[in-house]
Formats: sequence, C-alpha cells, structure tokens
Amino acid sequence: MTDEILGIYVRARETPAERLRILVPALQWRMSNQEALKSCICPYCVEKPQSHDARLFGFDKEGDFVFMNCFELPRDISVESVTRHMTCLMERALKEYPFLQDAPLEDDGHPRIRRWTFIFDLYGFGLRYYDPRVTLRLLELFQVAYRSRVKKLMVLDAPKIFWGFFKMVQPFMRPVTKEKLQFSDWKTIRPSMEKDFGNGLATELFDEAMENRDPKRVASKVWTTFYGTSLHQARTSKQIAAPEYRQDVVEVDAQSGHEAVIQLKENTSAKRAVNGVSVRWCCLGPCKGVC
Repeated sequence: MTDEILGIYVRARETPAERLRILVPALQWRMSNQEALKSCICPYCVEKPQSHDARLFGFDKEGDFVFMNCFELPRDISVESVTRHMTCLMERALKEYPFLQDAPLEDDGHPRIRRWTFIFDLYGFGLRYYDPRVTLRLLELFQVAYRSRVKKLMVLDAPKIFWGFFKMVQPFMRPVTKEKLQFSDWKTIRPSMEKDFGNGLATELFDEAMENRDPKRVASKVWTTFYGTSLHQARTSKQIAAPEYRQDVVEVDAQSGHEAVIQLKENTSAKRAVNGVSVRWCCLGPCKGVC
C-alpha cells in the first residue's frame, strides 16, 4: 500500500478499527478484479473500438485528472462492459501518471491525493440507460474501490427523462458523493472550465461536445480508447519516452491544461525543480511549445 492510499484511509476515519472497516471492502474488490487491474485493457473496446467513449482528456490546473464521456457515443452499455472499461480507465490513469515520490506532503504528513473530475455529457441519454445496475457499479467504483478520489461530477445538458432515473439512483449515493455533483449546461459551465482546466483543455472539451451533437459526424466518428485527442497525441509524441522509462517530471501547463514535462538538468532532483530551480517546460498539448 502506497503512502498516498494510506493517507486516504487515515484521513477518512479516526481509529484503526474504523479505517480497517472501510479498507477491507476496497481490498476485496481489488482481489476480485486482479486481471482487469493488471492489464488495464478493455476487451470490449479491443473487439469493437467504439464500444465505450469515456476517456481521459487532460488535467486541471492542480494537476488532477479530467475525464469525459458523452451518452450519444457508446455502442455497448451492458453492465459488465461499462464496469470493466471504467475500472481500466481509472486504474490506467493512476499507473501512467504516478504520484511523485518527492512531492511535498500535506499538513497531516500524507501525500496529496490525486483526484479526478468526471464530465458526464448527457446528450443522447434515453430509456436505454435506465438500467440502474450500471450506475450502481459506478458508485461502487467511486465510493469504495477509488474512495476519496472524486473531485467533481459534472452532469451537463440533462434531458427531462434523466430526472426520473436520477430519483431512482440518488438514494444509493453517499452524502459526500452528492456534494460533488454539479448540474449545468455547456454554455453556462464553460467559463468555469476555462478557469479550472485552462483555455486549451476547456476548448477541446467544448468542441468534442459540439461534434457529438452532429449526427453526420457521430455516424463516422472514431476515437482512441481511454484518451482524448490531444492527450493521445502527447502520449505518442516522439518528444517523450514511454512512461515506465521516463525520468522527467510530469506537470500540467497552466494555460493549455494539457500534459507538460519538466526536463531536469543533470543531477537536479525533482523536488528541487518543482520548488523553483530553473528548468525548461515543454508543453505536449496542442501548443507544443516551450513555456
């Protein structure tokens, strides 16, 4: 167990017994899903690449993950397939962008928890989504398996038909989960996205949403499993090596909202660099520039 995960449970409860009580279900869940957690591969998307569209698009200005999906896009919304995809998506993000061991600790002596914002674009929501088992599985991921990692749950452009469904699943949401819910529409929420995510990422998310409202473009649309366009380009860029071999420090460009890399000088530690040593920023988002 990492210091980051340990900090989640220490913060959540006062006594060791209470911490163990909420830790055990999470460990049991991980034991039951070892294969998915190890491979981080969605077999449904391997067979049919457009099965699911939930993807990691980038990072907010605090370096936390930003995921989004649109209900108009997925071809497979079965309980098991959605659960598998979302499990792999979140686990893959944590593995590919790991916690920096040299990062400063919080006041309580534990590392800052990496969290995520999920944007649920409800355009396309209809009766086919009325199976509550999918949402209950997602709540298990948010509330048990990946406890305390939800930063925001942004629900956008909810149609009237959604509210009956929400009334049905709301009793299964813990109070802390309900507090993270934010209902809005794309026009209203965009200034907030620009403030929290940066203009580049906010624009990419908005453009993605508008594209998904065009039937002709949706009919021929393809995407990369697990990753938004700019982040996929960053991952495949020749500017960086595969994450497991990379020795530099991943941060977030404040303007673009996309991944950037601090290229360290020789013999310079990550901690010193983050704290202000002169380094070169190389943004791997759309700007591809040196900041």
